[in-house]
Amino acid sequence: MKFPREVENLIANLRSLPEDEGRSTLRQSYPIDSLIEVILKRYKIGKPTSEEAIMANWSKIMGDDNAHRCSPQRLDEAGTLLVAVNNPVLRRELMFQRTSILKKIRALPECAHIKAIMFIAG
Repeated sequence: MKFPREVENLIANLRSLPEDEGRSTLRQSYPIDSLIEVILKRYKIGKPTSEEAIMANWSKIMGDDNAHRCSPQRLDEAGTLLVAVNNPVLRRELMFQRTSILKKIRALPECAHIKAIMFIAG
């Protein structure tokens, strides 16, 4: 039978044994199905992500002629989408179209939180 740590340490002192100074505590157990539900909600497993939506609609967002010359790299925590562009002339042209591209991206499901687009050399 397990007792609280204070009782275990008192018994250890009476027996001249070392006390338990570990950090572990007795916690109640939870059924595994409730833990799985919490993990699914917390990490949004099984739900579409904004990255998937952007990749699936990339040719619609950028247009057929520009889609193969640039690619989305990552989406940071601040809501900025980083897009790698090979050609500096194309990068400058896309900077002028930034607001229209951002409107197309925000219209996608799960992408309303994207605030800015940054075009980088790549």
